[in-house]
Amino acid sequence: MSNNAELTIVSFSSFQVAAIIENDRVLPQMMQTMSFTAFMPTNEAMDKYEGEKNVKLIYYHLANIPYTAQHLPDEINTQLSGNPRLYVTRLPSGKASITGWEDFNIFINNAKILQANHIAAAEDGAEQVLHIVDQVIAPTIAKAAPNTPVTAAYRNPDAQKLLKKPNLYGLVNQHSVT
Repeated sequence: MSNNAELTIVSFSSFQVAAIIENDRVLPQMMQTMSFTAFMPTNEAMDKYEGEKNVKLIYYHLANIPYTAQHLPDEINTQLSGNPRLYVTRLPSGKASITGWEDFNIFINNAKILQANHIAAAEDGAEQVLHIVDQVIAPTIAKAAPNTPVTAAYRNPDAQKLLKKPNLYGLVNQHSVT
């Protein structure tokens, strides 16, 4: 019988992101030994995504705390450098439920959770939770001009920062405020 670490890798193996993970020298080892929550986009979502598909993108889909859908906080720090946040939104789905949380569609930034709570364990027993999402979650990271550092104030943007300096985040001509 396979060990739990293999179960974790198998959980990811059907996703296009598996190839990105396997080609990194650090991430596969981390995933065998750490607790995490992963928000993995479907293969269809990866096909539609036009941005760069690299390990940084995957780190933005990982949090170092295992959260089931029922326990997702409103904001989650990611594993991407600078720990930019993911934002959790719950919208009523209109479906009745005994447990309560199923009546909501849960979104991570703009990506809807399609399947929740695939649970596995790392080699040392650390809990790991996989949620499958319908879109790639693109990092909202400030783009600095060449030779200009991005200030810490713009690493984890809130709405005010996004509205004040949308060009830093690649949001010019993409969104409007009415």
